[in-house]
Amino acid sequence: MPGYDAKYTNLYIKNLDSDITEALLQEKFSSFGKIISLAISKDDNGLSKGFAFVNYENPDDAKKAMEAMNGLQFGSLFTLLLCRLFIYQIASSWY
Repeated sequence: MPGYDAKYTNLYIKNLDSDITEALLQEKFSSFGKIISLAISKDDNGLSKGFAFVNYENPDDAKKAMEAMNGLQFGSLFTLLLCRLFIYQIASSWY
């Protein structure tokens, strides 16, 4: 398991209002650095599940975004909660 100082580029964002769009997240989070991908998780009807993922090119940009945006009110009711997300890649020989 990686240590606290491990380099992460992915952020998990929860407590999103249902009216928050990917375009709005792109606008707010791109000020911290180049975003490789951004997605709001949606149900079968296309409605937000209340969480999203932002993947930065640079780990330092992800860290800056997390430090600046974590705990801020974003939208009408909720406070954003962000955490670093570590993605494990499984070698094909393992399965």
